[in-house]
Amino acid sequence: MIAPVARTPKKSKSPVVLEVGQVWRLPKGFIEIVRLGKTLAHYRRPRTEGQRGVAVALAPITTVAAMLKENEAELIKRPVVKPTPGA
Repeated sequence: MIAPVARTPKKSKSPVVLEVGQVWRLPKGFIEIVRLGKTLAHYRRPRTEGQRGVAVALAPITTVAAMLKENEAELIKRPVVKPTPGA
């Protein structure tokens, strides 16, 4: 009888970290992260960069991260870090 082999879960090369203000390029369009809650991400899916009037969609953060990873999205705009007053 063969002994069972313990398997370790595969770790991703670089986990996708979502932050408000990020813009990701997909093969067909873009994803802009508008807001993040505890479990949900509010995002827009414009077809061109800077497109206005695009409705905001909601999805679990894990789903949005998986979508970015599946489509091999490229981060093209990092969030703006605002300086804290008095620092």
